[in-house]
Amino acid sequence: MDSSHFFSKMKLKVCRFNTRTNGSHVESIPNAFVVNVGDHLEIFSNGKYESVLHRVKVNSTKSRISVASLHTLPFKCMVRPWSKLIDAANPRRYKDTNFVTFLDYISTRDPKNKEFLDSRKLNFEQIHHIHKWVMMITEEELLRLL
Repeated sequence: MDSSHFFSKMKLKVCRFNTRTNGSHVESIPNAFVVNVGDHLEIFSNGKYESVLHRVKVNSTKSRISVASLHTLPFKCMVRPWSKLIDAANPRRYKDTNFVTFLDYISTRDPKNKEFLDSRKLNFEQIHHIHKWVMMITEEELLRLL
């Protein structure tokens, strides 16, 4: 599991890199430059960019070199869905979080799944409540302007 916003890896011909999509593994394009989206970017994008699970299958007869670069925010920096990606057609899908919350969560669980994202998802009732609250604030502000 990649906690960061981006996880990038250059790969050579000596290994196969798989990404899990909709429960099944998808082969990568040979000699491709791979950029994996991490959990916090999925939250920030309100689900527009999906965090991925990935695995590397090594070639037992050839060596390989991987170059990984992890990029994330400071531990206590709050990550929330970007307001410009939230509207009536795309309601807010995730609770606010930070890297400390992520580390606390995964330190007690199996990191080979997406439970952290599930723990940050808002259920339909929470989404409806937030949407109504946002609409009420908008109506109040509109009345003040009139």
